[in-house]
Amino acid sequence: MNGGYIVFGIANRPHTLRGLQGANLETFERLDPEQLTNHFNEHFSPEIEWSIHQYELEEKVYGLLYVNESKSKPVICCKNAGNELKEGDIYYRYRGRTQRIKYPELRAILDARREYEQQIWMRHISNIAQIGVRNVCIFDLHTGQVTGSGGSFLIEESLLSQLSFIKEGEFSEVKGKPALKLIGNVESIGTIPSRIGKKQIVKTKGIRVGDIVGTFLNKSPVTEPHEFIKQICFESTAFLPVYYYMHLAGLDRDNTIEMLNSVVSRSTSKAKLKERLTNKSTQQLSLSNVDTSSAKKKREFAMQLINNSVDPMLSGKKP
Repeated sequence: MNGGYIVFGIANRPHTLRGLQGANLETFERLDPEQLTNHFNEHFSPEIEWSIHQYELEEKVYGLLYVNESKSKPVICCKNAGNELKEGDIYYRYRGRTQRIKYPELRAILDARREYEQQIWMRHISNIAQIGVRNVCIFDLHTGQVTGSGGSFLIEESLLSQLSFIKEGEFSEVKGKPALKLIGNVESIGTIPSRIGKKQIVKTKGIRVGDIVGTFLNKSPVTEPHEFIKQICFESTAFLPVYYYMHLAGLDRDNTIEMLNSVVSRSTSKAKLKERLTNKSTQQLSLSNVDTSSAKKKREFAMQLINNSVDPMLSGKKP
């Protein structure tokens, strides 16, 4: 209903992290995204948006299939497939199982869809009121006709399939469809990046405490500083170099807190990290004088920081 991940490489019972190895890993890497897209489109409507990733964590590889939340619910099965998929069925994820949807959940989806459409209408009406009724035109994406109080014009039918509207930040750097500029006539002015490109398996590596601290100390290049900040929410401590990654990401405290609000984490580190940012003060982690192994490690690490002689073994990597 809200989108989510399907993870390959986790045992069924118990749910231990095994990773993909041997033939299983080869099978995942040989997945043809184009065939998978065709399979989804053949059996479900409206279109299912998805992406596929290969994720490395603690020297183990996992396969991730992410399904985006549908913009037009419910998604309906439009073709039979063995005993699993039946035409006309709507499938819903209940706790621990997926099955045909029941009336209460279907009613909730339909009510949410009606409310969403009402919100869209209210935004349209608000925009029309600000622009002025006489200055507004309607662009029909199906017919190519633009109508308004000043008359109407048509966009050639052959160009309609080439038009696409994209949101800033949601396209990939791939040469795509032509950009059109209205100057009395619709003329092609070149090409722009398209968010729709050939899907491929994106390979990423998991971020852990050793990576967060080691990258900060070594000033290593970081392509996604936002992800380092988010990962702190899942660690056992919030006392990690968040301000360094905020600087790399160009975020201030308010922007960072807003981003953290969207992170779903059961760890108390998320609340503690937000508290650090909200207080706007320098905080120190007190080092206990007790004689436990954990306290000794903290004191040893603190002395290494002071002496600028951090042990590379602290990154968690094997020699």
